[in-house]
Amino acid sequence: MNASTSVSLGAMRPLLKKLDMMLGPHGCKLTKGVNDRSQLLRDDLEEIGAYLEDLLEVEDPPLVANCWTKEARELSYDIQDCIDNFVPPESLGYKSGHKMTHVKIPKRLKWQKQIEYAAPDVSGHFISKTIRVDVIRAPRKLKWYQQIVEKVSEFRIYAREAIRRYERYQLHCCSTSAARRFSAIGPIMPMSPMPCEKTCSGLVIDGRMSKFINSLSNDADQQLKVVSIHGSGYLGKTMLAKVLYNKLGRKFHCRAFVRVSKKPDMKRLFRDMLSQFQRKQPGGSQDVSDELRVTAENIRNYLHGKRYLIVVDDLWDTSAWDVINQVFPKGIQGSRIITTTQIEDVALACGCNHPEQVFEMKPLDDDHSRKLFFGRIFGTESDCPEEFKQVSGQIIEICGGLPLATISIASILANQPSLSMDLFTRIHDSLISCLLSNSSPETTRQVLKLSYNSLPHYLKTCLLYFSMYPEGSILFKHDLVRQWVAEGFLTASEGQNMEEVAGMYFDELVDRRFIRPMSINFNNEVVSCTVHALVHDLIAHKSAQENFVVVVDHNRKILALSHKVRRLSLQLGDANYAKIPANIRKSQVRSLVFFGLVECMPCIGEFKLVRVLNLQLSGHHNGDQDLSIDLSRVSELFQLRYLKIVCDVCIKLPNRMRGQQCLETLDVMDTPRGTYVPWDIIYLPRLLHLSLPPHTNLLDWSVGDDLSLCKPNHLQDLCISTPPSSDSDHLERSMEALDYLMYEHDSLKTVKLVAHGSSVSYGDASKERAGWMLDKPNHHIHRFEVSPHSPVIFGCMDLWTNQFPNLCILKSAVDGLSVYDVDFLGGLPALTALSLYVETAPRMKIIFDKARFPVLKYLKLRFTSGIAWLNFEADAMPNILKLRLVFSSIPRMDQRLSLFSQSDQWKQYQHGSALISIDHMTGLREVSAKFGGAAADLQYVSRIGAVINHPGNPVIGMQLVDSGSYCEESTAITGVFFAPASSRSRWWRAAGCGILEPYH
Repeated sequence: MNASTSVSLGAMRPLLKKLDMMLGPHGCKLTKGVNDRSQLLRDDLEEIGAYLEDLLEVEDPPLVANCWTKEARELSYDIQDCIDNFVPPESLGYKSGHKMTHVKIPKRLKWQKQIEYAAPDVSGHFISKTIRVDVIRAPRKLKWYQQIVEKVSEFRIYAREAIRRYERYQLHCCSTSAARRFSAIGPIMPMSPMPCEKTCSGLVIDGRMSKFINSLSNDADQQLKVVSIHGSGYLGKTMLAKVLYNKLGRKFHCRAFVRVSKKPDMKRLFRDMLSQFQRKQPGGSQDVSDELRVTAENIRNYLHGKRYLIVVDDLWDTSAWDVINQVFPKGIQGSRIITTTQIEDVALACGCNHPEQVFEMKPLDDDHSRKLFFGRIFGTESDCPEEFKQVSGQIIEICGGLPLATISIASILANQPSLSMDLFTRIHDSLISCLLSNSSPETTRQVLKLSYNSLPHYLKTCLLYFSMYPEGSILFKHDLVRQWVAEGFLTASEGQNMEEVAGMYFDELVDRRFIRPMSINFNNEVVSCTVHALVHDLIAHKSAQENFVVVVDHNRKILALSHKVRRLSLQLGDANYAKIPANIRKSQVRSLVFFGLVECMPCIGEFKLVRVLNLQLSGHHNGDQDLSIDLSRVSELFQLRYLKIVCDVCIKLPNRMRGQQCLETLDVMDTPRGTYVPWDIIYLPRLLHLSLPPHTNLLDWSVGDDLSLCKPNHLQDLCISTPPSSDSDHLERSMEALDYLMYEHDSLKTVKLVAHGSSVSYGDASKERAGWMLDKPNHHIHRFEVSPHSPVIFGCMDLWTNQFPNLCILKSAVDGLSVYDVDFLGGLPALTALSLYVETAPRMKIIFDKARFPVLKYLKLRFTSGIAWLNFEADAMPNILKLRLVFSSIPRMDQRLSLFSQSDQWKQYQHGSALISIDHMTGLREVSAKFGGAAADLQYVSRIGAVINHPGNPVIGMQLVDSGSYCEESTAITGVFFAPASSRSRWWRAAGCGILEPYH
């Protein structure tokens, strides 16, 4: 049975499945009388569910049908809530050490109970009704049974009354005579592949735009330049800014992309900007009232003397720009700031009232609109059947050159199982009202509404969940899909992985253009995303209309709230005295997302049935370093499936969490040191994803002195921070414990070691590091990442071929890289992404031959010191898409540089010949090289062309960084690049470090 929760059907499907489990042979052991009544209730609910399914297909149902549908949905939620309150999870399939006791009722008495309820009449108004009904009364000592039989009888009354109203209002006529809704539910027509890391769907780069892009690429102008992209909504301003950000970003020492929106939270915006620079979470200010000033000062200090690129998206007023602009230091390093806005005065203010620094976005002309429309559906206009061309032209005209409207309508058609003239005509007729309005927002709004109505119900449900987050939020795909799974939004066949299905839903929403990708990884997969402001407005309206999500925003003065709230988003910001509305029943909330100060957070223990709990907390330190937040009542949330906490003060979790039998995700990584996770989480039967707080001691999980760990049952992902490098013995014991856990735990697929703060600073040779050699088989590990900021470094990679046959992604710092290491790594059959941060460049020529790295798509090699001699032979890495090489400190070019080649033995490197050869790698989509060193040596490297490139490859993005200052030279050269170094031994001491950058 399809048992997903949805915005259209409420909890009807999972409710029916839950009742089947309760009434089945392995369900709750109820008395025959209760069992019979529950079966009758289930039959009534199945009938209501069938009626709901029929009404789903009606294109424009009457008001009374909408009213009845909403009542039926709320009834399904109420009954499921009641079951969750009375029936423990373990009696419905969740494993536990406790068994439900079979209680026998020796005696039954009938009694009269008066039940009052509110029922809607035809006009939609509610009238009060009273019914007297016979219910079963159990003896006083069996109060649980008495309550459940009362509830079963009560809910059956509501269900029978809903069925009678369906018949009385003749709603069956709606489902037979009204127009049927068309849905884009067919297989998605294939799209042309998106360029790696550059998605500009709906953006057409014309000559005027190309000229603007090239003007920003001009390195001759070393003055700070601020340009603004101006235009009405939905013309692709943000997309153009993203293209510029990706195209120019590699030429700058640091970069950041931030969104402002209509109601900016400056503290959060500055924290986000600083975290993008430093690639780590900035620490909270000791005094919240001073946090904005301190964070701004940290940004200003970090950017001083550097060449930076900043994109400030979606500005709405000059006052916000005045605050943001103050953090950017002026200089002659060639920095660039790009803003986007719909307000002309704001655009001029950003450009210091110089119109030449404002680029105005305009609607697409007819030619480009047709290319965009037909390209999305057929590939080219010439491939479009002749019968569709005339009506297609009319649809394109209605879209008015708006990229979002054009691509959205094209996506509806592209997602149909088959195309017909009737379908094109229906879409045209649905949009004809847009011709009466010259308003671009209204046209796009109508198009998006049509696109939303065409979605299958499971995609509508997932899309509306975005309204839980403030406009402009950037969300990670893995976080979203885990929340969708926890809420039960998925329709999966037997044997399918629920998160894989959720990932398919996400990708489909991206393809239908409801989700805007923000970052894309080496494999062309969307890593993070946001939604367009107009899409957010649409889903916020739909969510409120369907009572799917209730948002409490401290900026809104008047709120019409339902007392039955199923999903609650508290967006309180920095309001000091914000409170949750009194009429909200916390016990019915299934998802709670909180953004605000600690003192405004409601009592967590009152949300008894919450499944998703996401707390984004900010605390007032006021100099109190021992301040902590008591969240011990989390132990009372027995339906909890997803728990994520981000906070700048210490969190006090319960001492025991073994009762959270449903918990699947626990993420407390972004909390301060001192947050303690109880060790008994290892017994949770459904825990899949675990991200632990800073300095969590894995030794707490050990049993005895042999470092044997109690193993979590089904854990798939583990993210943990490494201990400080100052305690070397503790560090080695912890790594051995983790090694044991990886070896013993067959279901573990992903392991990430991160460094909070900076356990080891880049280039700091004074910090002690511990070597780690993985010498146990880990056949199940797919992803293994160790931050080079951590005090852990690897060696002895010659054992890895046999230990990691399924390893797909590897990031790590290594003490060196030899030809033998390359051979061993190249033998990993599943390796698709490799990032190595090498302490010392090899003094031996490294050859990548055709027999190695058969499926590798992404390679990054970063050398802390020295320069490498690299050769990529013909057919080496046949699937490589992206190559990045970084030499942080190249040797002086006036010194003798001796490199070893197996064939030539030792010889002096001949200046002027290329060190790195990639001229046989013809499949590359992106190539970048970065050299650090003294200015004179950098000029020499730039002049000689240290890399041989293939003429068919992209131009190498080359960056030269003068280590004597933060000034950079950036050039585009058609032949430049680099490579790896060597390792050995079980445990050893090393100095120095590398830098970890995410795959984007």
